[in-house]
Amino acid sequence: MNKKQMMKHIIGLSLLAGLFLPIVANADSYTVKSGDTLSAIAKEKNTTVDAIAKKIRLVT
Repeated sequence: MNKKQMMKHIIGLSLLAGLFLPIVANADSYTVKSGDTLSAIAKEKNTTVDAIAKKIRLVT
């Protein structure tokens, strides 16, 4: 699996997990809603997809 395919898998899994888990971005909590994308969340929170991906926190 090349790097581009790996990133697609990571982003896909992140979006799938986002349906059930909040994402922390810029020290604010964000609950992902159906139809949200990481790029839209990043734009709204004035951050990057990479920064969000690094801060994904599982909440039980």
